[in-house]
Amino acid sequence: MNFYIFSINCSSKFVSAADILNDNELEYDACSKCGADKLVKWGDAVPVFECETVTKNRTLPDIMLYGGRMLQAFSDWSIVSDNVKRLFEDEKLTGVRFYPAELVYQLRGKYHKFNEKYYVMSVIGKAEIDFEAMGVNCSICDVCEHYVFEGKLCPLFTRKGIYPTILKEGSWDGSDVFSGSSCSERFVRKVLEAGLSGFEFHCFEQKYDSFDNKKYFRTLSGLKKVRSQVEKNHG
Repeated sequence: MNFYIFSINCSSKFVSAADILNDNELEYDACSKCGADKLVKWGDAVPVFECETVTKNRTLPDIMLYGGRMLQAFSDWSIVSDNVKRLFEDEKLTGVRFYPAELVYQLRGKYHKFNEKYYVMSVIGKAEIDFEAMGVNCSICDVCEHYVFEGKLCPLFTRKGIYPTILKEGSWDGSDVFSGSSCSERFVRKVLEAGLSGFEFHCFEQKYDSFDNKKYFRTLSGLKKVRSQVEKNHG
């Protein structure tokens, strides 16, 4: 079974979301065990995301970067288009819940609403990472699922993205999307077949990095590598 991490393309050709305008209307929680705070409780209030303006060279992607790469990296939710929601429904993909969202942009001091439908996609699929087998000196809070680092290693791009990732045998619940930004090869294949924009995929075998020698780089020349691997696996 091949598993992947999905990440969000931060290419300048894609519009990104900078802030939530009505954060005072949202409910937040803090973890009772590790102390992680600002955990959004998605539900009744519809978040309003302020986005960059769409131009002839910049388009709305199907999965949108929020608040910059590092801020997005510590989130178990994403902003996605109606195309993503319909893909889950049509292909019976599992592991997420969708909540309505509103996208706006500012022009001449006034906010204008995008007509396109977007959602918060919150991950609920589960699997446990086998840190001992990976030789990684960190743990994960079993209440809120944030990493608690006890050494010098940190994840690349996603808080569930320590590489090479090894799952505890029998812990995967079978969801297509799980543990933050992990996903099945089936999910990768369906996203590629649908031509959804904004997605990057990293296989579990990629390397992790250290705080002492932190390097941020795009590991995918690589959507090509992932695509060829998936196509090879499925003929």
